[in-house]
Amino acid sequence: MISTPLFSILLKQFSYKVLNPTRGLRQGDPMSLFLFILVVEGLGRYVKEKVKGDQFIGRKMWGNDFPLTHQHFVAGIMVLWQETLKEARGLNKILNNFTNTSRVEINKDKSDIFLFNTKAPSQAFLAIIMGFRIGNISSKYL
Repeated sequence: MISTPLFSILLKQFSYKVLNPTRGLRQGDPMSLFLFILVVEGLGRYVKEKVKGDQFIGRKMWGNDFPLTHQHFVAGIMVLWQETLKEARGLNKILNNFTNTSRVEINKDKSDIFLFNTKAPSQAFLAIIMGFRIGNISSKYL
């Protein structure tokens, strides 16, 4: 649909003239957000499938057996995982498979990795394996 897009306006169950846009979708186009949501929903389902297949653990919290794996935001996704070498490799495999299948590239210049309660040498090692820079969350009390 994106490489050879054709659009038709549907109004009160009647289809009108087929439109053939000449430039495709660009950043800032209202359609790009909807396309992003569809793609990220696919990534979320893929992550859940890997958790069911015991190929990815996610983050178990509050003594609950149901792991937290990801959270969608307006223009991004946060993936939660155990800070281990096995999980880093598993998450890398998930992201690489998703990228190869969907042809959606992850912009690592705009992405960060946040590791909590992990020693600095381990953080650096995991960040190198994942290919992301280590982010910093600053918070202030009012």
